Amino acid sequence: MQNFLFGFLLLVTASVYAEDNNPYNRVDFNVEASREVQNDLLVAHMAIDVEDKLPANVAQKLNVALNDALKKAAKYTNIKTTSGNQSTYPLYTNNSHVNGWHGRGELRLESRDFKA
Repeated sequence: MQNFLFGFLLLVTASVYAEDNNPYNRVDFNVEASREVQNDLLVAHMAIDVEDKLPANVAQKLNVALNDALKKAAKYTNIKTTSGNQSTYPLYTNNSHVNGWHGRGELRLESRDFKA
């Protein structure tokens, strides 16, 4: 009789714990809504990548290229142009020695005039 009772309790407690994957209180909530709208904003991201042996050269090349692009974009008053992220990081050889530098600069262009 004790073996039967022990087996029964083991099955009951195992089924209770099998349903509870997360011991904390949990609430799941998901809502979706969609509607077609007319396209009214065009956003484009542009980037330039530069590599050189010296980080100062990478920074100088990025600054020249991005400033030149900003000057050219300023001619188009219906396009809002902003500079984005800039990053520079080392390039390593197989022996973990710095072999050069890589830089990336970004521009963001926004317009409501799709013909521009």
